[in-house]
Amino acid sequence: MSGGDVLGGAAKGAAAGAQVGGTVGAVIGGVLGAIGGIFSSKSKKKKKQAAKEQQRAAERDAAVQRRDILRQYRATRAQSVAAAAAEGGGLQSSAAQGAIGSLASQNEFNLNFFDTQIASNKKVNTLLGKAEKYAGYASLTNSVISAGAGLYQGLGGQPMNFRDFRNPSPTIQTPSGGYSNAPIISGR
Repeated sequence: MSGGDVLGGAAKGAAAGAQVGGTVGAVIGGVLGAIGGIFSSKSKKKKKQAAKEQQRAAERDAAVQRRDILRQYRATRAQSVAAAAAEGGGLQSSAAQGAIGSLASQNEFNLNFFDTQIASNKKVNTLLGKAEKYAGYASLTNSVISAGAGLYQGLGGQPMNFRDFRNPSPTIQTPSGGYSNAPIISGR
């Protein structure tokens, strides 16, 4: 169970509760949010387990495919050797040697390409896992900030206007007490 999920859930619940019911609402919302965070944590754990099992299944499938590539090479090579043996020059002819060398080269290329694709897929899965982890950190950070602002307001503080990190234009308080997204012009 991730403490971040529980903390994030509690923070979101407390912020929502503070908006509705002040301090008591914040406490109730925090408890309910923490319970939601526990379920969220368990859900993430099960998703991670499923992703690992899916990766193991993909690795088993890749092993079968790799074996099939080798099996096909060996069968084709055997056919080529049998055809060369049936001809006049036998296995020592340059045609037979060239055919066998070409098959070996093609097989090596196929296996290298296959192994590269498998490695690339593993790298993609690793990066997607890391991206999901960092998205969770961002969500937790935003929920804690929201909760802090909500609690502050719920406990009687003035409304707080945090700048949204996705929208970098600052909000400033005008002399009349309202808020504006007008650019700050200094030097006047």
